[in-house]
Amino acid sequence: MDAGPTTASSADVIISAGCSFTDGSGSSCAKGVSVSIPPTKVIHIDIEPHEIGKNYPAEVGVVADAQRAEAAIVALSPHFWRAS
Repeated sequence: MDAGPTTASSADVIISAGCSFTDGSGSSCAKGVSVSIPPTKVIHIDIEPHEIGKNYPAEVGVVADAQRAEAAIVALSPHFWRAS
């Protein structure tokens, strides 16, 4: 079984940067393996506005350069982590 789609299909949220979720990126060559979106919520980052939500609905769409957006997420992430 392909671990990527299996992990993604059980995720609460997927952050996708620069990915259009084509058959090659949103599915698998293995028979019966595919990403189930929804119910997984997608935060879709792309520099091209028309790509956001094109193949899967996006809960949040961000028009930005993927590298810069990822750097901003990493910089802000300590503010969102809580000690358990």
